[in-house]
Amino acid sequence: DQEFSLFLNQDIKARKYLEKDLKEALSVEDKINENIITLIDNYGPDAMAEVTINSVPEIFVDKTLFESGIKENYQINVMMVKRDDKPIMVVKDTVIEDKDVIVVFGPYKSIKELFGPKNR
Repeated sequence: DQEFSLFLNQDIKARKYLEKDLKEALSVEDKINENIITLIDNYGPDAMAEVTINSVPEIFVDKTLFESGIKENYQINVMMVKRDDKPIMVVKDTVIEDKDVIVVFGPYKSIKELFGPKNR
C-alpha cells in the first residue's frame, strides 16, 4: 500500500514539525520567565545590579530576606525593592515576590548564580 506509506510519512513529518514548534514555544516561555539582570556598575569582582524578578529563586520562596540567607551564603545585599512601581523599605522581614524589581550589591558571579535560570 503505497498510499498508506505516503500518508504515514506525511504524518511523521507533521509530528516532527509540531514537536519542533512546541519546543520553540516552550523555549520562548522559559525566556519570558527568566529574571532580567541589568548591571548598574561594577567594582572589581563586585557589582551593583538591578534584577527584575520574573521567577522567584528557590531560596526566596516563602522566606524573608533574613531566612533566605542571601547575605550570609551569597554575600549579596538587597539594597532596594520596587513593587508595583513603588519603592518599599528593605528590612530583614521583606519577602521577594514575582514582578519585584530589586537592586543588589555583591559578587557578580553570585548574583548571576542566584538570579540566573538554573535556580528557579
